[in-house]
Amino acid sequence: MAATRAAVGLEVVTIHGFEDHDDIYYEAFGCPGQPASNYYYDYRLGGARGHQATGFQFDGTGVMAGLTARVQDPTALASVTWSTLHPDAPVNANADGYALAQYYPNNFGDEDGYWFALSPLFAGSSGWQGSGDLADIEFSWAFLDIETDEVDPNRGYQGTVADLALDYDSDGYGAYVGFAYGCTGRTFSMDNMRVTSAGSDRIYDFEGARSGAYISATLEHKTDAPVIRDVTRINLIHGQDHYLLGDGYGFSDGVVASDWTAGTVHLYRRLYGTPSFRYVTARTFLKTTYGQFRITPAKQTLYQVRTLPGETFAGSTSKTLVVTVKRRISATLARDRVRRGRQIVVTGRIAPADRDVIVRLQKRVDGKWYNLSSSRTASGGYYKLSTLASTAGKRVLRVSVVTAKGNLGNVSPSLVVTVLRYRPPATRSVSVVNPIPPTHEPDIKIDDGAPHDGHRLALSPLAGAAGSALPVLPWPQNLREAHGGD
Repeated sequence: MAATRAAVGLEVVTIHGFEDHDDIYYEAFGCPGQPASNYYYDYRLGGARGHQATGFQFDGTGVMAGLTARVQDPTALASVTWSTLHPDAPVNANADGYALAQYYPNNFGDEDGYWFALSPLFAGSSGWQGSGDLADIEFSWAFLDIETDEVDPNRGYQGTVADLALDYDSDGYGAYVGFAYGCTGRTFSMDNMRVTSAGSDRIYDFEGARSGAYISATLEHKTDAPVIRDVTRINLIHGQDHYLLGDGYGFSDGVVASDWTAGTVHLYRRLYGTPSFRYVTARTFLKTTYGQFRITPAKQTLYQVRTLPGETFAGSTSKTLVVTVKRRISATLARDRVRRGRQIVVTGRIAPADRDVIVRLQKRVDGKWYNLSSSRTASGGYYKLSTLASTAGKRVLRVSVVTAKGNLGNVSPSLVVTVLRYRPPATRSVSVVNPIPPTHEPDIKIDDGAPHDGHRLALSPLAGAAGSALPVLPWPQNLREAHGGD
């Protein structure tokens, strides 16, 4: 019988596509009494858990494929379950596949061999279905002598995985438990495999192969500026717009090849003062093009692009781009000439039009700027600054605003005022404002199907994403022969 389920913390392990994993082994071998046939790796959008699933396709009934998971403490194996989807009706009355189990007593120490067992499985065809519990199966075990590569006819055992290990009073080198389907020729998807023992409680969630989403932009507001991939900071001024580019890349899992992907890229942003990212809009892109977004943030804003899960590749989120925004300052000098002893008055407005932001009137002396007076903006971002015209001569003034409330500080263009010893015969007001750079689209044609230099930037493979040859657990050779395998 199965061991009692232990109260251990649940761990969810995501397996991306068919990438290598220390405790998962993919299996394939012949079905009994059936002519040889081929199997193919399969990816599916929609799973029993998460967004996707993986599985296998078949061109006949002569081969089954699936996986096993390693159990380090088989004496305490409590439960092994999984979910499968068989969308087609079976073509014969045979078992769809087999539950698989192996037990290694002591890593080929005193005994040069291991135990193995199969138990037939039958699957329905009405949506995702949960399996029975493999840990409860009373297997008929056989022992393979690895020196002779034959089953020992004098040894056998009837019982569960835990029963066999407990009879040895040892976890040995562990056990491998799992399943394989395909003997009725039906494509199947697999997901949500849960293996529970005293030492661990683990769910394997099978998703699409890994992918990367990339946010790109030019750092300069020029048509011919280079596009920077994975850009993380752009500085703008209030009222200025800019273009962001988004696309995606799929990483090899050992089956599917690495390549640029096509699909839909979604723009998300986190406005200043808000706790989370919110969806903005979406654009399509091809393998050779970008999705393009035009932005005009008023305050510091964080941006991400995200791709959704597809048939083969998982969804992903780009790095976060921080777009900082300088304020614009309009400043009006009431009189460009004033009499000594009178007030020099500058009024204006900041944008965005925040209240209670510090502004300062400054003058330039020998190339350095010195504060003359300060104030805070009123409702609507309006301000008024003044200083005494104490000495005659020309003064170069400007207004500065501090960094506050989601905007970087800035300074206005310069204003020149002349202080006279006598009453000026005529005066005029002078106004300045920070200019907004003109809009320039990046020098990239969108959705024209042609390759772009931006897509040819070197990318390092994701660690652990590109698998080598898929591992195959060494099922007994005579078992393969008995089942019609190679």
